[in-house]
Amino acid sequence: MNGKIDANHGEERRECSGLPDFDAISRRQRPVLDDGSPILREAEGSPLYILVKEGERWMIAIGQNTKIQTEANVTQQKEISASDAK
Repeated sequence: MNGKIDANHGEERRECSGLPDFDAISRRQRPVLDDGSPILREAEGSPLYILVKEGERWMIAIGQNTKIQTEANVTQQKEISASDAK
């Protein structure tokens, strides 16, 4: 199965602490097939990049990708709610 990451899904851009030489970009990404349809049961990601300006160029200083586990979160919340109801 050929797949790729749709990285144009929900970009956010925020300036960090008012410092002009730093920036943060958060995106939402999802695995998709070559035709753009989502790959079922594949978790989405939410990468965060911290950029630093060096001269006239922006460079990635730090990056982290967090897996989004929507189904697991829903299941866990249902279990918590059921336990609280007892």
